Amino acid sequence: NTIKVNINGNEINLYVNDILYITKEKNSKYCLIHTTSGILRIRSSLSELRRKTNFRQEKKHLLVNENNIKYSLADRIIFNNNISLLK
Repeated sequence: NTIKVNINGNEINLYVNDILYITKEKNSKYCLIHTTSGILRIRSSLSELRRKTNFRQEKKHLLVNENNIKYSLADRIIFNNNISLLK
């Protein structure tokens, strides 16, 4: 399962399973896609990415891929690769 994203004018297919979470940059039209291998910055709305991925909206500025969550605590999410994200 992939989604198409535009990075620097190049359209690429990104595997949804490689995405850990997506955040909205403050005061900009860009989102950061945090993957298992790095961070991609794309011009997109969070709502558009939510429609493409069906990720859970954890906060107004945050989408999480539930398939990659190892466990969730009151203040943080731990992903399968042991990356920790504060809520």
